[in-house]
Amino acid sequence: MEATKMRKVIVLLSGGADSVATAIKLHEENWDVVGLFFKYGQPNYSAELHLAASCAGLLGTQVYEEKLNILRVKLHEWKENEDAFVPLRNTLFLVAGAAFAVKHNADAVAIGFMKQDTAFFDNSVEHHKLIEDLVSRSSGRKIEILMPWADKTKKDVMKFLQDRKVETVSCWNAKWSYITKQFQVCGKCANCRERIDAEFELEETRK
Repeated sequence: MEATKMRKVIVLLSGGADSVATAIKLHEENWDVVGLFFKYGQPNYSAELHLAASCAGLLGTQVYEEKLNILRVKLHEWKENEDAFVPLRNTLFLVAGAAFAVKHNADAVAIGFMKQDTAFFDNSVEHHKLIEDLVSRSSGRKIEILMPWADKTKKDVMKFLQDRKVETVSCWNAKWSYITKQFQVCGKCANCRERIDAEFELEETRK
């Protein structure tokens, strides 16, 4: 009997909790996972790249780094959603991911989207499904946009990662030091606060 061929997925891998959980979940569901990391001037570039590479190493796969200079942002600290909003960022990530999927003969692109992700215009189930239709029509073949955490919360993501003892950082201003081998997080940005709240809620449910 012929073995079932593994389907390949390009995971938009920032190295944060959501994207790492997405990559691991799809790997556990027997997808052939390939990571795609974008450099566009983000303040936490060093931390994101290190975590993305660590996740790829954990899964025994590759992570590719691509520059999106069209999104180049001014390097400054991000505190609130308004600071971190980059117009069409997720749109371009998904379209570029789909082009990468065609190049690498992949079946899908995955994004770490959760049901409370409503701060940005181009981050919703409806938006991502429109992109799925667009890239499928544009490439001449079906390319799925996967959102394995679309019906889950940050608490669910954190529990998933903690159960697997996987380290991540959720900070827009995080830094990774290659000298001390440690992360520095601000603890004040909206991303940090969301993670802190989720971890507190998770601890409360475990008491």
